[in-house]
Amino acid sequence: MVAPILWMAGLCAGAWLVVAAVAPQLNPEALLGMVGPLASALATWIVVARTAAAAPEKTTGVMVTETVRNALRALGATNMAFERIDQVAMPVLDEE
Repeated sequence: MVAPILWMAGLCAGAWLVVAAVAPQLNPEALLGMVGPLASALATWIVVARTAAAAPEKTTGVMVTETVRNALRALGATNMAFERIDQVAMPVLDEE
């Protein structure tokens, strides 16, 4: 159960380090953009793994419930991201 969690966290950290090295101006947004989905995936993985070990017949129901919760979290995160975009001055590309 621990190995997939370490892989997910390690790959996310590695991707963030690459983004921070290549495009430092995206650093806080990239980190926050990765932490939310990572936390959601880790929580889902732990809940489903524990349910499968304790009561395998309930795994499908738990997976459906977690999918709905993750969709609601993603909706909330998207809403917060759009509010942040309105607050941060974004460069405009001139088309010439």
